[in-house]
Amino acid sequence: MKNLIRYREYTGHFEYDDEAGIFHGEILGIDDVVTFQGKSLDELKQAFRDSVAEYLDVCAKAGKNPDEPHAGEFAEGAAFPRVRRAVRREPHPPRV
Repeated sequence: MKNLIRYREYTGHFEYDDEAGIFHGEILGIDDVVTFQGKSLDELKQAFRDSVAEYLDVCAKAGKNPDEPHAGEFAEGAAFPRVRRAVRREPHPPRV
């Protein structure tokens, strides 16, 4: 998998949306959904660091333990169904 960024123990995956002219991404390996975006790589990196810090702060204020990133290497589509669906362009399963 390309376009990975790391901060602390968290890893994010990002893409560039040429139509919108913006980079956007999501933290991998956690159950919570944490996203970030920026108009440049420098802005994206800062937004990723800010998102990790905010996620940890929100968890602390809510009295919730933040998700620990899943251990191991990130292989495209291996252990992350949401990433696997995105790669294959599958819709999300219905929520019950």
